[in-house]
Amino acid sequence: MPLITCGEFTIDYMDVGEGPPVILIPSSGSGNRQWRKLVGELSDRYRMLSMNLFGYGETSAWPKKKRQTLEDQATLVIAIAEMLEEPVRLVGHSFGGSVAMKAALKLNERVKRLILIEPNPFYLLNDHGRMEAYRDIKVLGEFVKKLGNVDEWTKVAAHFVDYWNSEGSWESFSDQHRANLTEMLKPTLYEWDAVLGCEDDISEWQKFVGRMLVLKGADTRRAISEIVELLKINLP
Repeated sequence: MPLITCGEFTIDYMDVGEGPPVILIPSSGSGNRQWRKLVGELSDRYRMLSMNLFGYGETSAWPKKKRQTLEDQATLVIAIAEMLEEPVRLVGHSFGGSVAMKAALKLNERVKRLILIEPNPFYLLNDHGRMEAYRDIKVLGEFVKKLGNVDEWTKVAAHFVDYWNSEGSWESFSDQHRANLTEMLKPTLYEWDAVLGCEDDISEWQKFVGRMLVLKGADTRRAISEIVELLKINLP
């Protein structure tokens, strides 16, 4: 996979296909390989650039002593966008959706389309008084940080998987799948600071109305459903 530099950091990404460029930003606990099927389906029409965020693939690890922000992650997206000489389409899933939202504010008119799949800017729940959903997700974040800080990543992974899927999902996985997931979740230790600590007002995305599409599953968790609802209400 090609590599580019962004200040002191290295970013790795896959670059497949020809046509209008699409930057794909993955979810927490995942890397750019999550987009393989989509890339295969669309690379005959689009140039698909699927990137890794901090700590995934060959992209630089996050500096342990620094508090991470969405802006930090967005700089990686912007670095890829700046390689291109035309408008871009940003597609982000979960944490990648939050990063895409932040990057869009920086890229502004260069963003042709902003497509968000179950984005997770959880701070918006607190900003808009959705306290039950906010408290629920904050408990999860505190669990990840508490156990992650003492390197109890297997316990983190088991709880994380069952929370986002369903009780018993972790036990249904093979040993190898569990080991892979446990390792992939380690960068999430820093990502919680980013999605809980942002201060951007939801109105800042008003400029993307008509260019933004937000998607969610019918049975997603409450926190995600309420974020999507807030975006729908405030960005009609």
